[in-house]
Amino acid sequence: MDFKFFFDNSKDALFLIDTSGKINSANLVSQKHQLTEGKDLFSLLVQSEAEKAKQVIQNLIETNSKNSTLIELSCFPEMLTRSRWKITFVSELNQIAFCCEELSQYSPEDFLLHTGLMKIIFDNDPNLI
Repeated sequence: MDFKFFFDNSKDALFLIDTSGKINSANLVSQKHQLTEGKDLFSLLVQSEAEKAKQVIQNLIETNSKNSTLIELSCFPEMLTRSRWKITFVSELNQIAFCCEELSQYSPEDFLLHTGLMKIIFDNDPNLI
């Protein structure tokens, strides 16, 4: 199965991991969010979410399921606050495909903007404190 076309043309983050959690292939959108080849996916997650992801992946592998499973994750690098991923076991490659369904992100500029707005609000009405 050749994923190169999808990796090169997708507007969504796509990556493949092996059964140990190592990212083997990642498209440009994934790489933008530091989800790059060679990184351990599970080390990027908080422990509870890593365990949840491992369990979902194990279930897909054990059942050799062609179906996808949705999983929500809240911790990723680069200020990602929440994401929903479709996980599919690709038995031909013995790898797990992650396809981003939804991505929420705060950029450093967003953070500064929100901080600045809160400062303006509190400066104008000290009774809010």
